Amino acid sequence: MDLLLVSLVVLAVAWRTPIGSIGGWAYAKVRGETKEAASLVASFTTGISEEFATKIQAIVDNPDLSGVGEGPFPEPYRTAAAVVLGKDELKKLDQLHEGTNPEATLEIHAFGEEQRSRAIQRASSSGEADPESYASYRRYLPSKAQADGDRIVASTLGAAKMLDLAWPVQEDHRLTSPYGYRTHPVLGTKKLHNGVDLAVPEGTIIVAAQDATVSVAGEDDINGKYIVLDHGYGVKTSYCHLSELEVEGGDEVDRGVEIGLSGNTGRSTGPHLHFVLRIGKSTVDPERFRPEDNGVADLF
Repeated sequence: MDLLLVSLVVLAVAWRTPIGSIGGWAYAKVRGETKEAASLVASFTTGISEEFATKIQAIVDNPDLSGVGEGPFPEPYRTAAAVVLGKDELKKLDQLHEGTNPEATLEIHAFGEEQRSRAIQRASSSGEADPESYASYRRYLPSKAQADGDRIVASTLGAAKMLDLAWPVQEDHRLTSPYGYRTHPVLGTKKLHNGVDLAVPEGTIIVAAQDATVSVAGEDDINGKYIVLDHGYGVKTSYCHLSELEVEGGDEVDRGVEIGLSGNTGRSTGPHLHFVLRIGKSTVDPERFRPEDNGVADLF
C-alpha cells in the first residue's frame, strides 16, 4: 500500500505540478523538440537576447545598404531590418505591413499571427502590464519562437532605436574627447574612454536620446550626478557629471525631453557632459549614431 501511495505521488508530481512541467519541457528540449514553456519556466526566462549586439556592429563598420529603397515598412525599422536580417527580408516585411505597428509586423514575420495572439492572451491572463509588447509576452512563447523572436524582433527593434537617437545636447558645443583609448586627464593612465565628452556651460539642458525607463538617477565620486536610461532591447545611454537631476529611477521619459542639467560634478576637469551609448554589455561610439537635426542618423 505504501509503495502504491508513493507511486501515485510521484505520478502526480510528474504530470500535475509545475515541477513535472519543467521536467517535461527540459526532456523535450534535450530531444530537440519544441514545446511550450511551462508557466514556472517562463517566470525564470526573462530578458531579451543580446545577440543583436554583434549584428549592430555592421552599422559601425559601414555596411553597403544601397538598394534598401522605400516601401510600406517604414524607417528607421526598414534600415534596421536590412542591417540585421538582410535586404532580401524587406519584400516580406512590405507584404506583411498594413500601415499598423511596425513591431507587430516584425513579430508576425518572426513566428506567425496565431502564435503571437496566443502568447499575448497568456500574458494578459497572467496580469502582465503591457501584454501586447514583445518584451512582456516573450516568456509565453515556445522556445523556438523565442529564439526566432530574439533574432528578428528584438535585434531589429534594438537597431531601430540606435538609428533614431536624439543628440543629448541641443545647443552648439564642441566634442573635447572622442570615444576610444586615451591617456586619462586625471589618472594619467591609458584607458578606454567609453563615451564622448561634450563641452557645454554648466546648466545646459540635457535631453533623453530615446524613449526610455530611468534605470538610475544617482551620484558617486567618479561620475558625479548621473542618469542611466534603458531604451529596451539592450540599448542604454548614460549622462554623467550633471549639476541637476530632473528624473528619478523608474520614471518613463520620451525621446527629446529634458532630464537634467550639465555640470562639473564627480571626477571632472571642467563643465561638460560625458555621454555613453551601450549595446548589451558593450559600449560603442555615440558619434557614429549622431543624428542630423534630431532625425534618423545620416549614417550612410
